[in-house]
Amino acid sequence: MEDKIPYPERFQDVSDNIYEAVMIVAKRARKIAANQKIEIERNMNVVEPEEETDEESEVSKVYLSFKKPTIIAISELEKQELEYNYKGKSSS
Repeated sequence: MEDKIPYPERFQDVSDNIYEAVMIVAKRARKIAANQKIEIERNMNVVEPEEETDEESEVSKVYLSFKKPTIIAISELEKQELEYNYKGKSSS
């Protein structure tokens, strides 16, 4: 990790309410994880259970190369790349 500053203090620059920031990050992380799952499934072919092919090994390597969704979401929030809306309001 590039910074040793604890996450609560890092969120203070982004949002006045830490709980709000955590919820925004959590929702974004879930979306990122879902997209990563779709990408893995798209690259994976159905193979006999007894056989492990080179293609499955490649898919495993791709999966392991993904950054954790929470880390990506936190980074996006800190860089102010996320937009979020309240019901009836819009904010960024």
